Amino acid sequence: MWTDHEDFQGLLKKAWGIKIKGSNQLEFGAKCRALMGHLKVWNITTFGNVRKGIQEAKDLLCEEDSKSGMEFSQTKDVERECVMISQAKLRDSSPQYLDLRNQRTTFWEAPEAGRLKLNVNGSFLCSGNSGFGAVLRDADGIVIAASFGKSSASSSIQDEAMAILNSLEVLSMFKEEDILVESDCLTLVQALKTGHFDLALDANFLCMDIKLLIEDLSISFKHVNRSCNIVAHILARKGVKESGLFVHDPPGWVQDMAEQDLIRP
Repeated sequence: MWTDHEDFQGLLKKAWGIKIKGSNQLEFGAKCRALMGHLKVWNITTFGNVRKGIQEAKDLLCEEDSKSGMEFSQTKDVERECVMISQAKLRDSSPQYLDLRNQRTTFWEAPEAGRLKLNVNGSFLCSGNSGFGAVLRDADGIVIAASFGKSSASSSIQDEAMAILNSLEVLSMFKEEDILVESDCLTLVQALKTGHFDLALDANFLCMDIKLLIEDLSISFKHVNRSCNIVAHILARKGVKESGLFVHDPPGWVQDMAEQDLIRP
């Protein structure tokens, strides 16, 4: 639809013609983000009525869900997860953790010796209201680092991609390590593993940023079930309201959650 419009080529030339000082990677990423910004504005002004209506409907749904005390109402799985989190009774000062032993059939698995594993997750409530969570562990399941906080996303897959981008602050501290990144967003993982970024829909430019930023790191991606991603999931929920970064000395409640992943029923 975009490429067939008479104004598209001119918009592309305008966005790609900006002058950026820096490396080729920096220039390429900046131009991609600039193009994305131009396309968003152009899309709203040219095709915006339908999309605006969809967004208004989503925002209204989000508002109604909040009034009824629910964080999500998109799927039964998400509703069930919200119940799990509410049962955990997370507190800002001393969060408690879930007893996960009898609530799932698949489990987090520690990486092989000499390797680290990063689990990431996004928590998308509605446009402009989302969070991310990430936890890095070693072969013994010990938490090496953890982070969570707010993110700016307009869709759930964008939020999942932003979770990886935000976690790069942690990964950059472990440049010499071999790291496996696990996410429960299958579409995003497929896009990053294959290089077919269009699979990620409106997160394709974020995927390009991720690939550029991890070129000098030893990182691979893997999809896992949500039940294998519980700690990052809870951190992402917490990240909607506050932020935190812990390296080498995580608080006890984070390590306690991680230890639950090592327990088998």
